[in-house]
Amino acid sequence: MSLVHLSEHIFRSKHRNATNLFLSSINNSLDTYKTIVNQQLEKLAQNPQNTLNMGKTLWSQEIRTPTDKTLNLHGLILGATGSGKSFYALNILQQVLKNSNSTTGIGILDPK
Repeated sequence: MSLVHLSEHIFRSKHRNATNLFLSSINNSLDTYKTIVNQQLEKLAQNPQNTLNMGKTLWSQEIRTPTDKTLNLHGLILGATGSGKSFYALNILQQVLKNSNSTTGIGILDPK
């Protein structure tokens, strides 16, 4: 038996255990991250009638933001050609116009 085969035989279980432990810790970190993000998203969407649907997380959790706070901010939508910037902006505008009880000023700059 060569030295390489001997070391593989001796350390195989240690490497497998260390790898499994590492992968488990990554998975636990991701679960913790998802839990924290979900809690923050729930806080943002406390009044679902007065929120804008901004999309979904990678794990399909809806992202809803309060309309009044969202509209009091400046926004910038960036992305590559064909990535859906105009569609996303149109979706937000439709929600604002549909759900707005007051006159809301909106300015759009779409340079080509």
